[in-house]
Amino acid sequence: MRRPPLLVLAFAIVAACEGGGGEASIPGCTDRRDDDVREAAIRWLMTQTAPEAEGIWCVGISHGEAVDRRGADPDPAFLERFEEVSPSVEAESHCTSAEGAVTDSEGDRSALLRVGEVCRDGATARASGSWEVDGRAGAGIRMRLAPSSGDAWEVVEHELLFIY
Repeated sequence: MRRPPLLVLAFAIVAACEGGGGEASIPGCTDRRDDDVREAAIRWLMTQTAPEAEGIWCVGISHGEAVDRRGADPDPAFLERFEEVSPSVEAESHCTSAEGAVTDSEGDRSALLRVGEVCRDGATARASGSWEVDGRAGAGIRMRLAPSSGDAWEVVEHELLFIY
């Protein structure tokens, strides 16, 4: 019996692991797009760093756990959850990370926050995230979150994945 080429097998495995949106799923995920958990992760990341002076918070949603690459802009309904936050929260596309600094569209130094895929794990959830304030300062973090009250979640454990 002839075996399928390794490349075909790899594509079959990737296709089996993908969930609707074309992003590879993390084993054990039951809800990869949980905005309540993502909101809690972003709010926690805001406590880990701060944008400089006049800057804004730029938020991106990464695919899978790859939070060190450019993310997609969150939808406007997600960003509305942060209306009370100062400085303001905008989509990642409003910021640029180049020449050793994160800046917004007006050139003000800002902070870039990303959160990746969310994995519900029974009563808790897992998410990966990252923050960057300039080309020389940032970190990647894996978080475990638990419900706190109502629909709210909170980070109860975190693990530093990388720092630069």
